[in-house]
Amino acid sequence: MKKVIPLLILLSSFTISCSKKTMSSSTQNVADVPLTNTRWKLMKLPGMEMPPLHKDAFLQFDPIEKRAFGSGGCNNLFGGYKQEGSSLKFGPMGSTMMACEPEIMKVESAFSAALTETDNFIVAGDTLMLRKGETIVAELLTAKIRG
Repeated sequence: MKKVIPLLILLSSFTISCSKKTMSSSTQNVADVPLTNTRWKLMKLPGMEMPPLHKDAFLQFDPIEKRAFGSGGCNNLFGGYKQEGSSLKFGPMGSTMMACEPEIMKVESAFSAALTETDNFIVAGDTLMLRKGETIVAELLTAKIRG
């Protein structure tokens, strides 16, 4: 019996130390991605189905120039932004003027409207949520560049 107790203590210490390593490594995997210098791919707009687009609808933030740029799925988007903490406001956004299928133009229009409405954001792991107050107006994920 005296040999069993030290063995149980040793096994519990080993189990606890292994679980701590597992928890810390899993926490590192879900670290928040920075807002700037990240390519954010549009995934959701409230109440809208996302049709296949000619190119990814995305957004990137240049912290040096304080410019946002990207694509609405057809046209390129660009303009200024101001970020302080979780507050985020876009300046007037410009775009190229190509015409695409009506469903793609609806996405582009809704994305532009979401940028105009945005007054704050949350980054959770690899997800960027653009919000107006507490309401999510667009949801984006980190993405690799696609041609």
